[in-house]
Amino acid sequence: MEDLHSRTPHELIDLVLIRLELIEKTASEMAKDEKSAGKLLAIVQETESIRELLAVLRDKCR
Repeated sequence: MEDLHSRTPHELIDLVLIRLELIEKTASEMAKDEKSAGKLLAIVQETESIRELLAVLRDKCR
């Protein structure tokens, strides 16, 4: 496992954004199943909120 403590704040934010993108892709694939569509829509909405928060955090770190 990589040493996260050696990363800059911007690098850490980028790592989180990459993982959020993977979650969104997975949720999108799973949403094709109607049984889980509502729950997955909520997951996608929360990941969008997290992405917005990280964008603000990135700007404040500059």
